[in-house]
Amino acid sequence: MFKIFAPAPAIPIRSHDAAAVARKYRYWQKRVLLTSIVGYATFYFVRKNLSTAMPIMERDLGISKTELGAFLTLHGVLYGVSKFGNGFFADRCNARAFMVIGLAASALMNVFFGLNSAVITFGVIWMING
Repeated sequence: MFKIFAPAPAIPIRSHDAAAVARKYRYWQKRVLLTSIVGYATFYFVRKNLSTAMPIMERDLGISKTELGAFLTLHGVLYGVSKFGNGFFADRCNARAFMVIGLAASALMNVFFGLNSAVITFGVIWMING
C-alpha cells in the first residue's frame, strides 16, 4: 500500500549549461508554486465547508449546536494530530501521490457526508475528513 507513496527516483542531469538550468528552474518553480497554492486551497475548500452548511443542518436535520460544535472540535483536534504525524510521512513521500490521494479521500468523505443524516455518522465522517 505504501509503495505508491515512495519518492520519485532522481532524474539524471541532462545539461550542465547554467543558463539552461536557470531557465528550466524558473519555469518549474512557477508551475510547482501555482499547483501547490491551488492544491492547498482545494484542500481547504473540501475540509472547511461545514460552517456554511451548519445552519441548514441545524434547521432541516434537527442537529443541535452542541453536536455541530463537537464535529468541529473533533475535526480540529484530529486535523492537528494528523498534520503532525503526516508531516513526517509527507516529507519522505512522493508529493504528487500524497496530494492527489489526500484530495480524493477528502472529496470522498464530503460525498459520504452528504449521503447521510445520522448524527454519529456525520461525526465519524467529518473526523476522518480532518
